[in-house]
Amino acid sequence: MGKVDLVQLKEPAYDNACWTKMMAVVEDIKANGPDVYKKTCASAYVDNVFKQNLQRLNLQMILQTSRSLILLKSIQCQQLKLIRHLVSI
Repeated sequence: MGKVDLVQLKEPAYDNACWTKMMAVVEDIKANGPDVYKKTCASAYVDNVFKQNLQRLNLQMILQTSRSLILLKSIQCQQLKLIRHLVSI
């Protein structure tokens, strides 16, 4: 397989004027469809709420996966005990 060089891009810093212009374009697209797109600036998210929600969601998914794995292991142990019991009869 071939090699891929990845470059992490830096997000532009938050700028209120740019954010306002960008959101006006976004709202226009929501209201009137993608054909009204206009080139605009880019800005970082206004605060960390999205990032915090994403981290919380990731943690919830990890906890749910852990619980599922524990339950699966418990079921496997019960099945093994049953098999051993049936074999010993």
